[in-house]
Amino acid sequence: MKSIILVAGLGTRMRPHTFTTAKPLLPVAGYPTLKYILDMLAAIPAMDEFVFVVGHLGDQIETWVKANYKMPAHFFVQRELNGQAPAVALTRESVRGAALVLFGDGILDADFAGLSDFRDDAIAFVQAVADPSRLGVALVENGLITKFVEKSPTPVSKLALAGMYFVREMPQMYAAIDEQIAKNIRTKGEFYLADTFNVMLAQGARMCAREIKTWVDAGTIESWIECNRLMLERNGSREIPTTASQIIPPVFIGDGARIVNSTIGPFVSISENAVIENSRVSNSIVFAGAQIRDCELRESIIGEQANVRGARGKLNVGKSSIVQVND
Repeated sequence: MKSIILVAGLGTRMRPHTFTTAKPLLPVAGYPTLKYILDMLAAIPAMDEFVFVVGHLGDQIETWVKANYKMPAHFFVQRELNGQAPAVALTRESVRGAALVLFGDGILDADFAGLSDFRDDAIAFVQAVADPSRLGVALVENGLITKFVEKSPTPVSKLALAGMYFVREMPQMYAAIDEQIAKNIRTKGEFYLADTFNVMLAQGARMCAREIKTWVDAGTIESWIECNRLMLERNGSREIPTTASQIIPPVFIGDGARIVNSTIGPFVSISENAVIENSRVSNSIVFAGAQIRDCELRESIIGEQANVRGARGKLNVGKSSIVQVND
């Protein structure tokens, strides 16, 4: 079995950080988001290869994956960002049998039991949500999916698509993508996978829905901070010695960080070699090498090597930026 991981997006809602860092490598509770995804996939006994579709800053992703995983990995570049379906189509020369197809910007915890013996054509992993209006959903009858609807303004189902699918025979999906593109079946100008699966259903495919255990989205600045909080709650604290400071768990503090006369936490992720002095920081993410002095920050993201002094409240500061507030 192979994993097709779609990570070609620009990450516009995560700027300024995605100007300089590939979105899947942004830190959550001390580790890149992509680590949580690949660790989950690598634990599946039948998994034998990662297949990535990259785009903006894709070289960063390739370098990081090869440095951290022994699993064979293949990389394809999506140069025209015209949708999810064409991204999957790029992988056809590398994938011929069963595959998991998923997006690389969320953290999932799913049940993969029985995939090797699965006899229907595909599984859509879903989660019941109160408001699915901004998400794709699956309509289910008698245990089988009858239709996929992408971002419907009127409620048609509460089973939101979690951005992960199992396909038993990928040539069937590639054929559906070919038909979708030939007939120009788009949603909001793009070729969505929801429409791909509708083509498969029209061709007679049998698809079922499987509810996932955990689905944490990290696609906006606000959801990124919330994702960091949830993962710290789940994983617990990682702390190092500090000087004259109070640590309120859960937090993640990376090696080489220096914290002096400060209050850190709860729900703060601090990467390696950051410096925080005479400050209070809560519910925030601090990148490697950032410096924070004389600040009181909450719900903030401070980029790599940024330098912030004298600030209060919420900040979103990109790499190597300088923010200095003079009283």
